[in-house]
Amino acid sequence: MEPQRITRLVAGDMELQRITTKGRDGAPNGWIVPILRDYDELFKGYTVRFVYMSAVAPRTSKGPHVHHKRQGMLVPVVGRVTVTRRVGGAYEICELDADFPSVCHIPTHVAFKVANETDSNAVLLNLADHAWRQDDRDAPPVEGWKE
Repeated sequence: MEPQRITRLVAGDMELQRITTKGRDGAPNGWIVPILRDYDELFKGYTVRFVYMSAVAPRTSKGPHVHHKRQGMLVPVVGRVTVTRRVGGAYEICELDADFPSVCHIPTHVAFKVANETDSNAVLLNLADHAWRQDDRDAPPVEGWKE
């Protein structure tokens, strides 16, 4: 098979900031990571209508598949994954790592694959703009994907 032509490698489309929280005594007691803020450029005009978690088992992948009714914003919660998007005839890679959180945007009509190349489960949160239903067939086969 012909290798993928990678045109862009990104840590994510938007880096997320981990903010240390403090208790009443002023000592650190944890952290928060704001995921969606209405003023972030990536989310302008984007309405979240469906939020779900997706797990990818160790050394496996999901996809490639494509959605024609919804787009998504993938956020790592646990572990590390590689998201490959096919935009036109070129491939882009988003590296997502829960230790360095970021958001990877998957537009409508863009084929993508999520791969977990680690020995641990990976968990993603998807903030989608269209709610999925069990009888909704919005992931037809992807043709011409190059491995």
